[in-house]
Amino acid sequence: MSVRVLVTGANGFVGGAVVRALLRESDADVVATCRTASDSLGQLARDHARVTLAAGIDLASVEDV
Repeated sequence: MSVRVLVTGANGFVGGAVVRALLRESDADVVATCRTASDSLGQLARDHARVTLAAGIDLASVEDV
């Protein structure tokens, strides 16, 4: 069974580090959420098939979730 991990704030310093660590040290699929996409996060999603980028999502907004 494949593990899927949700990382919020993935374009921030800590969130980005968590995404990179998960890719490097696990086989987990990563769903990376952020309010606005950054170039580096977009590149990470293009380079790794295990990353799904969910940009423009505000988890505090009922409409977005």
